[in-house]
Amino acid sequence: MEPNVAQILEHRARLTPHWVGLVEWESARRFRFSELEERARRLAAWLSHCGVKKGDRVSIIALNGVYYVDLFFALAKLGAIFTPINWRLAVPEMEYILKDAQPKVVFYEEDFAAQVKELRASYSNAEWISLSTYEEKLFSFPPEIPETEVSLEDPHTIFYTSGTTGRPKGAILPHRMILWNSFNTIVSWGLTCDDVFPVFTPMFHSGGFNVGLIPLIHVGGRSILVRKFEPESALRLIEVEKATVVFMVPTMFQMLAETPAFWRTDWSSVRFAISGGAPCPLELIKLYQSRGIVFKQGFGMTEAGVNCFSMTEEEAFLKPGSVGKPIFHSAVKLVNEEGQEVGEEEVGELLIAGPHVCTGYWQ
Repeated sequence: MEPNVAQILEHRARLTPHWVGLVEWESARRFRFSELEERARRLAAWLSHCGVKKGDRVSIIALNGVYYVDLFFALAKLGAIFTPINWRLAVPEMEYILKDAQPKVVFYEEDFAAQVKELRASYSNAEWISLSTYEEKLFSFPPEIPETEVSLEDPHTIFYTSGTTGRPKGAILPHRMILWNSFNTIVSWGLTCDDVFPVFTPMFHSGGFNVGLIPLIHVGGRSILVRKFEPESALRLIEVEKATVVFMVPTMFQMLAETPAFWRTDWSSVRFAISGGAPCPLELIKLYQSRGIVFKQGFGMTEAGVNCFSMTEEEAFLKPGSVGKPIFHSAVKLVNEEGQEVGEEEVGELLIAGPHVCTGYWQ
């Protein structure tokens, strides 16, 4: 059998079953790797009962929670495709994605009941399942699933990205890409089983999984799921859970810095903070550095990782604002309009190739 995404959790649960691999910050629920694997198997059995098979899409409209992780690995076991929906979108935009992806099952949180009522009226091809009774229903199914052959090139996830023009496009992430992004991140960032990674970004986005959550499960570290970002709560989490790697977008880092608690929060456990999603202002980087925090600027794309570059702690202080060097197993170059590679200090279009690149777009 070829390696696949399901094996990340399956093998981690076999190697270190009693280690806590996931924490829900607001609910304080803590999950051992063996528990996460059991949940994924039970959900796979449930979805199989719903008629989900290899190649089918399954969606979710919800704030961050353990059910995202359940779905991610349950669908990997079935060879089905995880297709989360951005709950920040307007109903017509959600409707477009549903009709484009054609999911067979849609899980939803009651917080979005009003939107779901409209969506169900326009998209009736799915079984709609409320998360209000999720736990009870999940444990009504045995952790027994049909054996499915899954290859490296089989699609695992479709993340819809907002294009600069036109409709959102569904980037297809195969098992191969997710595995290689995890390998690259673990090696290039120096992640270990001692690392603690808060997931502050929404899990409908690739960053919610592939920046740190999946690599941390792979290596046996601990991830802390935050239902919804709140600056003061985030600072408390960093101190209480002794976070070691902190990823946010620049706006989030700015919100933390503007919170009075920022200056009294103990950041001593943090090996480095990394910003992504947009260029981070140099003044903000230097503000964090003034507190002795190693602060790195990241760069990535849904279609290529998402992690594409890396830098050492020394480089982070010497060249603030730089994204560093290409991540481990990656080929990168800058080219001009004729496709020829440009020289140093010249502007060009960035090309990225490697096993961590997606297979294309849906439809």
